[in-house]
Order: sequence, then C-alpha cells, then structure tokens
Amino acid sequence: MIVTPIRSWELIVAKMIPYIIVSFVDTVLILLVGVFLFGVPIRGSLLLLLALTGLYLLPTLGYGLVISTVAQTQQQAQLMIMPIIMPAFMLSGYIFPISSLPTVLQWAGALLPTTYFIYVMRAVVIKGVGLSLIMPQTIVLAVFGVAMLALAAWRFRKRLD
Repeated sequence: MIVTPIRSWELIVAKMIPYIIVSFVDTVLILLVGVFLFGVPIRGSLLLLLALTGLYLLPTLGYGLVISTVAQTQQQAQLMIMPIIMPAFMLSGYIFPISSLPTVLQWAGALLPTTYFIYVMRAVVIKGVGLSLIMPQTIVLAVFGVAMLALAAWRFRKRLD
C-alpha cells in the first residue's frame, strides 16, 4: 500500500466502496422488512431515498476513516467512535424529539449529520416530499461528507509506524 502510485484520496475512496455496498444492501433489507413485514409505506421516491442514503454514508464513513488515521489499534478506534455514535442517536431526533431537548443540546445535535438524515428519511418515507423541500438538509449532508472525506484524505499518510 505504501508504494502504490495512487493519491491519498483515491485510496480513501477505494477503501469506502465495500462499506458503501454493504450499507446499501443493509438499507434495502431494512426497507423491505419495513414495507413487507411491518406494512410501512414509502410515500416518496425510492430513488431519492437511496440517493440521500448514499449522501449520508459519506460523512459517516468519513468519521470512521478519520478515526482510523488517528487510532493505533482497533480498540482505540472503538473507544474514539463512541463519543460520536451515542450523541448521534440521542441528539438527532431518532430517540427523542429535537424540540424537547434543551437549547444547548439542540445546537449540539445540529453538528451531527444524523440529525439531517433522520429529518430527510422521515420527510421522504412518511410525508413523500421531493428534493426541493429537503434541499437545506441535503446541502448540509453534502458539506459534512466533503469535509469529512477531505479531512480523512488530508490526515492519511502512507508510512510505516
């Protein structure tokens, strides 16, 4: 890997591809279970839903890649991701409504891409809205994705430690 003539960002993208494939398979399975087992209708565009899921994968995989550039061991990486995962679930509106959180925690939740993805998922699946109504959240997800992938590519170094 160290002597390959590819740039850091190319290696980062190549490393993400298997995780993206697995994540899309998981997404499709979850949607199938929701629709056929639980009877949850998808009111919006399935193609839009999958595209926005792909957009959400960029910052989430970016977090993992950034952490992997910092951590020396797998245990360190697991411990480093916990302060991101737990707030992402607690402050994103997934468990508690954002409006019921104190203002400080609402601001903290706004710093997490999961908050925007939860909003997008609910809007597309439950309300059936189109891209024009969720464009602000989509732009924020894109900015998070580009920022995290750029940080991961910048932090990545081909070297032996």
